[in-house]
Amino acid sequence: MLLKVLRVLARKTQVEAALEVGISQAAVSMLESGKIKPSASTRAKLAAAYGVSVAEINEAVDGAAN
Repeated sequence: MLLKVLRVLARKTQVEAALEVGISQAAVSMLESGKIKPSASTRAKLAAAYGVSVAEINEAVDGAAN
């Protein structure tokens, strides 16, 4: 599942997600478009913000392989 889908399922805007995670809205946009990859700590914060596991964030970012 893509990061944007996880965010939308959590019913958060990019701005809300950014505030909760402690990054800019532009960074959320770049993460969702694949222009940048989140650090381990950001992945954990995204998981908490979206109510999913870090494994789900990893799958959204890195794909289902591994």
